[in-house]
Amino acid sequence: MNIAELSKWISVLFPYAVFFLVLAFYSQKINKGKRNFVYKILICATGVIFAVQGVLKTVIQYYDWRKSDLSKFLLPPYQPIEYFISYSFKHFWLNYILAIIAAFIFYSIMKFFEKKNTRLFNEGEIELGTLMPLILGWNYFLVFIPVCFAVFLIVSIIKKIIFKENYSTISLPIILAGIIILIWGNRIIALLNLSVLKI
Repeated sequence: MNIAELSKWISVLFPYAVFFLVLAFYSQKINKGKRNFVYKILICATGVIFAVQGVLKTVIQYYDWRKSDLSKFLLPPYQPIEYFISYSFKHFWLNYILAIIAAFIFYSIMKFFEKKNTRLFNEGEIELGTLMPLILGWNYFLVFIPVCFAVFLIVSIIKKIIFKENYSTISLPIILAGIIILIWGNRIIALLNLSVLKI
C-alpha cells in the first residue's frame, strides 16, 4: 500500500474509528471526568489527523503533477505557485478548516446556553458536541444540527411521556444523530437540496 492509498483509507475509516471509540466510552460506566478527558484527547487527535492528512494529500498531489507530462505545466515555472496553493487549499484543507470552525461555533453555542442554564449539560457533553462536527466533517455538519435537534425533541418527548422526566441530556441525541448521519447523511443532504454546499 502506497502513501496515497493509505491517506485515502485514513480519510474513509478515521471518522468511523473515532465514533466507535465515542460509543465505547459512552456505553461504559466510567468516571465522567475520565470520559471528558477522553473526549478532549479525541478532539486533539482529530486535529492532528486533519493536519497530517492535509500535508499528505498536498505533497502527493504535487509529486503526481510533477511526474505527469501534462499536469507538470500546472506547477512552477509554468504556473505561479499560488495556483497549486489555491488548488490544495480548496481540495485538501478547506473541508478540515470548515469542520474546525463548525466545531468551534457549536462549542460556543453550547457554552452560551450553559451560562444561561447550568443544568442543561452534563460533564463531557460540550466536549462530545465539539467532537462530533470534527468526526463528521463540514459536509455532514450541514445536516447534523437539524437532525440532532429533531432527535433531541423526540428523546425529550419519550422521556417526558414514558419516564416522566422533565430534563433530557444532549449526549444521547448527539450520538444518535451521529449514527444517522454516518449511515444516511448523503441521502439527507440530497433530500434537503444541500449538495451545492458540499466540498
